[in-house]
Amino acid sequence: MAGAQVSEKTTTPSGAWQQFQLAKRQMLAEYRVAKAHAPSQVHHTIVAAALFRTWLESFLPKRFGVTGGYIRGQMIRVPPGDSPFDVIIYDQLASPTLWIESSPDQSSQGRSRMVPAEHVRAVIDVKARFSTDTAMTAVHKFGELKPLMDGIDVPGERYPTYLQPSTALATVFFELSESDREDMRALREIHAGMDLPRGFYGALILSSEGLPVDATGLTAFVRHAVGTRVVEGYGDLMTAHCKTKGFAHKGRMCSVRLDWMETNFARFAFDLIAIAQGTFERGRVSSFFGLDLSKIEPPKATPG
Repeated sequence: MAGAQVSEKTTTPSGAWQQFQLAKRQMLAEYRVAKAHAPSQVHHTIVAAALFRTWLESFLPKRFGVTGGYIRGQMIRVPPGDSPFDVIIYDQLASPTLWIESSPDQSSQGRSRMVPAEHVRAVIDVKARFSTDTAMTAVHKFGELKPLMDGIDVPGERYPTYLQPSTALATVFFELSESDREDMRALREIHAGMDLPRGFYGALILSSEGLPVDATGLTAFVRHAVGTRVVEGYGDLMTAHCKTKGFAHKGRMCSVRLDWMETNFARFAFDLIAIAQGTFERGRVSSFFGLDLSKIEPPKATPG
């Protein structure tokens, strides 16, 4: 049309990450109500795990089941742990239920189940607070799975025994106090998860005192060349609040970085789907739905 003005700037649709903020706020609100009614840290953790399982069940594709419980291999005797794993994500279309806790005062979603190792896609340990002690306890819990991580089944194995190589282990914490925010030792405990025989995803922290309510903490592991100097401490990385700690790992320097960003909860959610589907790649975006697309410039049209 003659005289029409065409803008060179194309409006970029926003991602779905804002909807995940609403889900996170609801989880934290229910957690804080329960926390206000009971002073027990153990009770806080039980509530946090239940809330996280409920959210996961509403989010993940229906192919994947979510339960608390135990994991067993066919050809290995694994001593039962002191407590069930908080969250097991498994292929419920292929997996039989070996055992389910009989307890009429619990909902079906909250009952513990026993799941065959070959059908497990991810195991998550949930804690109320992020601290040196809780980080150490969370990573240590995964050690109970060592007999199921010491080998890999050959393709087509008739009696599969081990967790799949793509099975991921992760930790989730609901809150971080301002006093614990300055303690770098907790990152050392998260770093210890890199020595586990299966892929250790790291830690997700839903909230922190002294940071914006929508900020979510997410760790990242970065390997460096030998001799690289890693600056330890707090700093600002663009819009992210960043905390970094450097460690030696298998002869190479590795830094553990904890970034606080609004999109981190959505990024974690879509990473879980990629993990469950066996397509997750560390360092690669699992889905653009988890990003703030309004801050990404669209490609410019090439003149014809």
